[in-house]
Amino acid sequence: MNRYVLFIALTVGILPLICPKAAFGEASANEQNSGVSMTITKFQVNDQTLELGWKIINNSDHDVWICDGLHPGDITEIFLDPDAETLVIRRRFDLPMIYGVDTSKVLQGSYIRLRSGHEKVDSISLDVPIEPHRSFGQSLGNAENAVRVALEIGFYDEDLPGMILQIVEVAEKINCDLGVSSLGIQKISDRFFGGWAVAKIFKYNDFFRESVTSGGDEVRIPYMGQVLHGEQVLRLVINDVLIPYRSNYPPLTDEPTQSETEPAGVTMALTDFDVNDTNLELSWKIINNTDHDVWICESMSRDYPPPLFEQFLDEDAKTLVIRKLFDLPMSWYEYPPIGGRYVRLRPSEEKAESVFAALPVRPYRMTVANKVTNAEYAERLALEIGYYDEDLPALILEIVEKSEHLNIDFSVGYHGFSKGVRDRFFGGPIVALLFKGMLDFEPSVRSADADGEMWMPDLDGIRMGEKILRIEIEGVSIPYKNN
Repeated sequence: MNRYVLFIALTVGILPLICPKAAFGEASANEQNSGVSMTITKFQVNDQTLELGWKIINNSDHDVWICDGLHPGDITEIFLDPDAETLVIRRRFDLPMIYGVDTSKVLQGSYIRLRSGHEKVDSISLDVPIEPHRSFGQSLGNAENAVRVALEIGFYDEDLPGMILQIVEVAEKINCDLGVSSLGIQKISDRFFGGWAVAKIFKYNDFFRESVTSGGDEVRIPYMGQVLHGEQVLRLVINDVLIPYRSNYPPLTDEPTQSETEPAGVTMALTDFDVNDTNLELSWKIINNTDHDVWICESMSRDYPPPLFEQFLDEDAKTLVIRKLFDLPMSWYEYPPIGGRYVRLRPSEEKAESVFAALPVRPYRMTVANKVTNAEYAERLALEIGYYDEDLPALILEIVEKSEHLNIDFSVGYHGFSKGVRDRFFGGPIVALLFKGMLDFEPSVRSADADGEMWMPDLDGIRMGEKILRIEIEGVSIPYKNN
């Protein structure tokens, strides 16, 4: 289990509208021994109120920073999830704002220091029926009653003020022009220029700057979009409840929801699968059901003839993974450098692909995203193909243009900066630096519109947003051999 995302299902029985008994939940001992953990200390619902209490414990050897709510007004978000079953009670800040609502002028996230070995006890009381209160964008569900409660608390498992100060230092070293307006850059700033946005707010917002540099136990962060990457989530779930809920949006209806009527997007379908005494053969097709071009990973190599796949036994020692997915940490380098090759798939177009492997399957890996395991036979097959649900060449060209617009000093070496800060907050400048200095990268991108294909090098930790198409086949028996 991921120690940063704690999921506990508490079966408390079907609660009537009047429930005098409280239900308590607690994590297992091994979950409590490391990292940051959260437990329910109180749960009670009756015909008037919902009472929920919890405790967060810092079991790590360093300070962490817990989201204590949104300000002004000590706000906690409360709403019914799009599944129309789960009442979400949430204190998080690294989220997209509600479309059309400008929260940047007033909304702040409050983070409280929790020292090593300390605990934070908290609670909330809500009137029943629950009415939604939401500050950040997400589709809403609606129902007369919630049958599940999910508590979500955001936190930074690191020195939050120290991280912000380091971001500002890097922005100064690479000469980011903090006077540049965000107009025209906001579309990609959250993904690739977060450091610039944080440093800009730090320079011009006196309250934020003093909050970070005070050395106190609370940091107030003005809303600046999803640029302060790294917030993790503690999550607890209580199942089998019955909590009255009241919302006028969306109206209760038997009509299909928007998600049920939206186009299917990019899909992948299996067309042939055969395992015999000597070979494994697998075929599929990818269909672009969208109204725009998408870019499919054609090969995990720039120079080898496509297609080039990874094949290996996954960490469960049962699943044979066959994949073309380039937006992953690479395990080896060579010159000329390896690179992911992508081809364009226009709306309504299909792409047929196949792979052939001799048995027993032997591993071939280029990434370090999965641990090495071994077994005589794979019991499951997983096919994964990477793709970009956007105009990939145009995205790269826009990143380069914005880097120049921000007056980034490309002569500054990045090796002296913390890789965590560099990758999370200054991805755009690094992409632009490689674009200008990497052999054939720029010509490939500039000719992609005419050629219908392009390649890009390993970007050394910068994640560009590649999505994954996945097909699983259960109940197989595929010989495997790993030396």
